[in-house]
Amino acid sequence: MPEVVPFKAPPKARTRAVTWHQLDAVIAQSHGRHRKLLVLMRYTGRRVNQAMQLLWSDVDMKRAILHLRPELGKSTAEKVGREIPMSPHLVAELAMWGTRSGYLAPIGDKTSRKPRGRDVWRFWERAGIDPMYWRGRPHHAFRKALISCLKAQGIDPEAIEYYVGHDLEIRGTCADPWALDLAAIATAIPEIGEAPEDPRALRAPATAPASGVALEWPTRPSNPESNSIDGILRRLGGGPGESNPPRTPLDALHRF
Repeated sequence: MPEVVPFKAPPKARTRAVTWHQLDAVIAQSHGRHRKLLVLMRYTGRRVNQAMQLLWSDVDMKRAILHLRPELGKSTAEKVGREIPMSPHLVAELAMWGTRSGYLAPIGDKTSRKPRGRDVWRFWERAGIDPMYWRGRPHHAFRKALISCLKAQGIDPEAIEYYVGHDLEIRGTCADPWALDLAAIATAIPEIGEAPEDPRALRAPATAPASGVALEWPTRPSNPESNSIDGILRRLGGGPGESNPPRTPLDALHRF
């Protein structure tokens, strides 16, 4: 019998990140509980399973803080629990969601709260977004877009990674969260429907140096002769005319 040669499965095509503008087009095609879930992921960058498990008791509307319970964590850093600031636009959105009890996005039932990709595929298709951006991962595309857009806007990459719950390993161990400007992330996320097509348009202008501050760099001696070999030897303690002058700058250093 001929030998059967097993072939490896072709690698999955790498998806690209969409923009805030494209995410908003998808949200515009959604409705009801599915819209609430997509809004949560757009503003917080949570994984879909985490967003589905968020409770109203996790939200502090007055302080604009989202409490992430340890049991929602996936990475080591997340499993200890954390708090992250919420976008003021998300706070305004939540204020219109009615009854503040139970799950923020009540999708599924009490025994099965699992995300279904096909529930979101139709919104991507209706928005006319190329499948290369969301095929196979229609929920994760929201998380990827938040990370990519914030980086395009010039936000601190370390703060972004912490905000979305990525494990920073030793970097996260040696730096406390207060050292990261998480509030800048909350304020950098644009309101739904108001984002420009290119997120780089939201990048803050570069900060100019403080007036009156000048950096002083050492300058070379003004006397050209001082840069000659003889000049260097004289500064090092030797030179022509000595009984035993050093032959090189290295010889002069050996005197000390």
